[in-house]
Amino acid sequence: MASSSPHVIDVSPGAFDVEVIERSYEIPVLVDFWAAWCGPCRMLGPVLEGVADEAGGRFLLAKVDTEAHREVSARYGVRSIPYVVLFIDGKPAADFVGALPKGQILRFLDEHIPNDADLAVHAAREALAKGDRPAAEAALAVALADDPKHAGAHLELARLAVSDGDREALDAHVQAIAPHLDEAEEAAALLALADLGEACRDGGGEAALRQRLAADEDDHLARYQLGCCLAIAGERPEALGEFLAIIQATRKPPRDRAHKAMLTLFKIHGRADGVVDRFQRQLQIYL
Repeated sequence: MASSSPHVIDVSPGAFDVEVIERSYEIPVLVDFWAAWCGPCRMLGPVLEGVADEAGGRFLLAKVDTEAHREVSARYGVRSIPYVVLFIDGKPAADFVGALPKGQILRFLDEHIPNDADLAVHAAREALAKGDRPAAEAALAVALADDPKHAGAHLELARLAVSDGDREALDAHVQAIAPHLDEAEEAAALLALADLGEACRDGGGEAALRQRLAADEDDHLARYQLGCCLAIAGERPEALGEFLAIIQATRKPPRDRAHKAMLTLFKIHGRADGVVDRFQRQLQIYL
């Protein structure tokens, strides 16, 4: 029997690409591959429909009868049913097999479908990439209003606190991130980055440090502090270059501090743009 819910559809034969693939660019589509003869399918179906209704439009549940959609079933390698696949932006993003209980289904959805707070954080990151800090801060406020414990929102605010030199705000946002979450490691690295900011300020700032290096290019402390200023300003390649220059030039202090600073930036930025990978290879040569 077809569902009357606006959040559930029965995919028509031959319409999978339109009703699932194309629609998934607008909203996540959870596809339930089922068949009338399948007992577990009859158990799972009502649970999925109930979850879809409770979600209120967070995703669309698309029911696909494998007997009527043999080509689609073959395309996606359906061998055992019930088989549930989440489509996002035209592609399968995650799946599970079997009649899972409601609690596990909810965890599956929470893990793979962005909620309002996730979308707000994504918008904030896009705004920051464009240099629009007010828009980013507004989006992060929306995220925390929806989910006061949202780790991604606190992480982005921690980044802003580092750039502002606001240690109190940084500590507050880092402490708000539960230690078992993926964001916790990066949050710890931001605390180390804040220490680099203090080193920059101790040196008098970028302009003063460049003057010191112009007068004495072997002033390794000034070079280290300049690297710290560049790191805080988000000039990652330039900062790593200054730290590496110290490691190349001396085995005395602040060589160890330069090494630790490089490791901090590696942890924060991962392999973004290939910059980290390049400097990791160069660092190995000199250690």
